[in-house]
Amino acid sequence: MLWKAEREEGVIEVKEIRGDKLTFGRVKRPSLTLDFELNYIRNPSDELLFFGRIARLEHSVCLISFTPPCDGGNILVFPVDGSHWINMKILLEELHTKGHSITVMRASNSWYISEKSPVYKSITIEMDVGFENFFEVYLQEHMRAQREGASALTFFKLTKDFMSMISQAHSLWSEVLIKIFDDENMVKSLKDSQFDLVLTDPAMAPGVLLAKYLKLPVVLNVRWITSGEGHFALAPSPVSYIPVPGSGLTDKMNFLQRVKNILFYSVIVFQQKFLVGPTYDAICDEYIQGGCDILSLLQEADIWLFRSDFERGAGKIIQLADVNGHNFEQGINKVLYHDSYRQNMQRLSRLHRDQPIAPMDQAIFWVEYVMRNKGAPHLRTEAYKMPWYAYYCLDVLLLLLTAATVLLLSTVAMFRFLCCRARTTTKTKQH
Repeated sequence: MLWKAEREEGVIEVKEIRGDKLTFGRVKRPSLTLDFELNYIRNPSDELLFFGRIARLEHSVCLISFTPPCDGGNILVFPVDGSHWINMKILLEELHTKGHSITVMRASNSWYISEKSPVYKSITIEMDVGFENFFEVYLQEHMRAQREGASALTFFKLTKDFMSMISQAHSLWSEVLIKIFDDENMVKSLKDSQFDLVLTDPAMAPGVLLAKYLKLPVVLNVRWITSGEGHFALAPSPVSYIPVPGSGLTDKMNFLQRVKNILFYSVIVFQQKFLVGPTYDAICDEYIQGGCDILSLLQEADIWLFRSDFERGAGKIIQLADVNGHNFEQGINKVLYHDSYRQNMQRLSRLHRDQPIAPMDQAIFWVEYVMRNKGAPHLRTEAYKMPWYAYYCLDVLLLLLTAATVLLLSTVAMFRFLCCRARTTTKTKQH
């Protein structure tokens, strides 16, 4: 027996599949046994819809829908700790209910990622230095700088402190990744586990590098990357109306705000090119065949579970430097009891929920899609393989400008030739 489904009308047993037909089956009821033949199709929710012909006249058509048990996949997860893990854990719990085997790589001094869990198995990586001090020192410096007042000096100081913190965090994780690659037993264990894909958080790069090293499909979760926000790495992102995270701007910007947005974007580019990128480039050159770079690996991902929903008018911003008990209480009361916030939140909720498939179901579908198809290279954009001058069509523009210049110069030369010839002819006639 392949499947057994219990319904109000009885028990349905399916005996055999040939092509697109279940060639023999049986409906059992207390007082009736019916032989039937079924055709089936697969629908987007991964259920099988069966259309049957019953051999007895009492029932002419039978329609049954049930979900067959699926073979669980084997998923290697390389998460990021803190609030990122809270988001990842929800997805892992849902994958676990679908029967997938999950292995999580965690640091020995992790904040939230438990070593033992009913949802996943864990691989613990020894780390002597934690990240608590980094964030605590940065937060204190951030609040102190903001209290000194907004100025160019404050901006550069905060930027310097932030980039220093980020650079140290990536340096730590790059050292951990080198230890993993140099540990032959660890590498052999990972390869022998025969994982179907790597599910990772792109805010730190070890996950995508590990997937590249193991030659496994990769699914990215959340929007944050090694240097800012993933939209700028994934899609055309004109800074004229797409605000850079940290700028405090919206998609409606005046001239000065666009200047500010470009400055923030320049900081991100500088951070990726001179601070974060070189940290991992050395690993790419030494351990990855053919080399690589982080941005290309992010763009090469099979699927990106990218969520960028926004909420306008549904929250109140309190500057970190100004937070105290009084204004914090005022802010909470305003959000809770002013109708505008409630109405805006309800409007955004309706917009968010107006879709045919729930977000979690959609995320699970795409993760399983990658496992079923051994990756999804056909869904990748070819843009990440193009050199920057080809991506922006600068070579085409140069060709067109060259052609236009040659045409213009040829036209001017022709007119000058005709004019000179006409003058020569006139002078000859006069003489």
